[in-house]
Formats: sequence, C-alpha cells, structure tokens
Amino acid sequence: MATLRHHTLIYDRDCPMCRAYTGTFVKRGWLDGQGRMPYSDIEAGDYCGLDLQRAKDEIALIDGETGEVVYGLQGLIKVVSHRWPLFQNFLLYRPVRWVLQRLYYFISYNRKVIVAVQPSCRPCNPSFHLGYRLAWLLFTFFTVSVILTAYAGTMATLLPEGGRLREYAVCGGQVLFQGLVLFGYRRPKMMDYLGNMMTVSLMGALALLPMLLVSHWLPAMPLLFAGYFLLVAGGMLLEHLRRMKLLQLGLLPSMTWILYRLLVVTIIFFTGT
Repeated sequence: MATLRHHTLIYDRDCPMCRAYTGTFVKRGWLDGQGRMPYSDIEAGDYCGLDLQRAKDEIALIDGETGEVVYGLQGLIKVVSHRWPLFQNFLLYRPVRWVLQRLYYFISYNRKVIVAVQPSCRPCNPSFHLGYRLAWLLFTFFTVSVILTAYAGTMATLLPEGGRLREYAVCGGQVLFQGLVLFGYRRPKMMDYLGNMMTVSLMGALALLPMLLVSHWLPAMPLLFAGYFLLVAGGMLLEHLRRMKLLQLGLLPSMTWILYRLLVVTIIFFTGT
C-alpha cells in the first residue's frame, strides 16, 4: 500500500472537515508529508494549471511532477484507489460514482453553513448553489421533524396531544417565518441564514437523541425530559447568537427566532394542538 507521492491537496483551512480528512491522509501515509496545502497559502502563479475558483468548490489534487490537476471526487478517488487499488472499480462504477458525486457537492456547497467559523484573511468560500442549499434545508427539515416528533412523546403529560404532523408544521413554519424576516431585513444573506439556522436546529435535534434512547429504559419522567429539552434549547440559542455574529446580522434574527418559538408554545397550550 504505497504512498501517493508528489501530489498536493489544496484544502480549505477554515473547514474543520477538510482539515480533518486531508490531515488524516497525510498522517496515515496515504500522501507524503507535503501532501496538503491550505488554499489561503497559494500565491498567484504557483500552479499554472489550477483553476482557483473551481478549487473553492471542489478540493484540488495537483500532481507535482506532471502539473495535472483533478478536482473534487475525482481527486479523492485517486488518493483512495492508490492506497486500496481493489476499490477503484467500485468507486468508478457509474451508479456509485453518481451518488458519491451528489453527496460530495451536497457537503462541499453547504460546508460553510454546516460548520461556521471565523474566516481567515483569504477565505475559501464555495460558490452559492441554490439546488444544494435547498437540499440541505429539506434534509435538516425532515431529520429535525422526525426526531422532535419522537421526543414529544417523552413529554406527553406536559404538552397537549398534537397531531402526527405538528412538529413538521412547527419546523416548516420557522423556516417560512425567519425567511420572511430575512427577506425584509438582509435579503442577500437570507439563504446563508436559513442554512445556518437549520444547522442549529439539526444540532439541537441530534443532542436530543441520547435522552430519546434513554427514554426506552426509564419510566415516564416528563419533567426530566422537558428540563433536558430546555437545556438543549439554551445551547441552541447560544450557537444561534454565535453564528449571527459571524454573519454580521446582529440580534434581530435571534430575537425573532425566540419570538417564533414563544408564539408556537402559546398556540399549542391555548389551542391544545
């Protein structure tokens, strides 16, 4: 299992996921010690065949001997196939490659709303892709709604019994409510905001999973599960505030985010739905 030598991955320094897997390639010997370089360290003219804009969307793999540049999934397949040649045919099989390509774009185009960090002086921001941003919103919407529907059962004696689609309506309503707020407040940042907001919701939903699993072995303790839910909601608010600071959107989105949740709770208790 030889090391792929004289090849360099150009990665996004501001993306923890990019740092993690490129660092793993080098640490595990899949690439040599010079096998990765941050995009922000590249100077104009360093690599004559490198498309700087495309490299923001798809990580570039540069052959230091021939100057050949491949991007995105093709580069990752080259690294993996060199290490494990038996996987090459499987990874290049058209249906598998098609699925992996869509998954790669799904993560790459949304990576700045999945993991929000303070950008460096030369950020490697991917192009905005409406289709993949909508896909992220739909993915998080359904995932969050499913988990919240299940978690609501742990607080059944504290909450009025609602329909099976209540959490879907609540989650979808928040996207519409906050979307209208941002449309009138900072329209150019609306889709970036919604992506970040739904990531916060996804983080909160995933944080509920341990207690949801525990609920299968604990007797009915709705106050315990409600208290944990409020603790998670507090953490979500802090993360929402942090992301608003990075987006330079001020306090208004966080205030309307809280307002929507208060309105939902009021409606649930007063209407019993």
